[in-house]
Parts: sequence; C-alpha cells; structure tokens
Amino acid sequence: MVKSVPALLTKETNETALPILASSLTTHLIFHLRENLPVPDEVLKLLAAEMQNSKPVIRRAFVSLVGETFWALGDLTTTSATMVARTVFTALESSLKSVATNPLNASAGPVEGYVAAAVLLGPFSRSGVFGSSPVFLFLLVLISLVWCHF
Repeated sequence: MVKSVPALLTKETNETALPILASSLTTHLIFHLRENLPVPDEVLKLLAAEMQNSKPVIRRAFVSLVGETFWALGDLTTTSATMVARTVFTALESSLKSVATNPLNASAGPVEGYVAAAVLLGPFSRSGVFGSSPVFLFLLVLISLVWCHF
C-alpha cells in the first residue's frame, strides 16, 4: 500500500475520491513509521514533490496525508519517521510560508498552513530532531501576530 497508493493519488482525477484515497493510506504509513519499516525512496520523493503540486486538490491531499500521519504518530522515535520528516520538512515550511504571506487567497486554502503549523510545532518540535530551527521561531512569531489581531 505505501509503495503503490501515492502514485495512484497523483493520477486521481475525481476530487471527491482523492481525499478518501489519501486518508486510506494514512494508517498504513503510520504502521510503517511505528515499526521502523523503510519507506521507499521513490515514495519519499513523491510525497515531498506532491506537497508542492500546482493543483490545489492534490497538494491539499498530500499535505493532509503527511499531517495526519505525523499527528497520529505523535513523535519521531524511529529512523523511518525521522527520514520521512526530514524529507517533507521543506515542503511543510513552504506551505506555511505561502499561506502566511497570503492567507485569504491561498490557492489550496488555509488548511495547508494550519497542518504545517500543527505538525511543525507538535511532533517535529517535540522530537528535537531538528534542533532549534529558525522555522520554529518564525512559527511562534507568526502565531503571536495572528492572535494579536483577534
């Protein structure tokens, strides 16, 4: 499942079926990461690439897939989880920056920014794998600015 479904997601044309197909992969990916099973390199590259896809529906599905996986996983205690996290880190950072610069007109909606913030401040920051990345400081400043406006 982990090896074949991500490629199917990129080819899916039905916007209703895409999120359902993506959510079906989440439990399998979580199992792989918890059991420290290797995630194939082509899947890692595909996850990172499709999280920045030009089609908002595909981008939203992959960001949600990765976000839901890491949120359910809760920590990065295995080598596989750390490897996937390092692979998708820049894509999450990019999602957050694009939504932060234009929150009302983000093409995939603000959901990818929320997912990125939750994963980066949640499982990624708790793990300590990324040290004191400037992204975490950026997130804290961004969140405090947003709360000041409400």
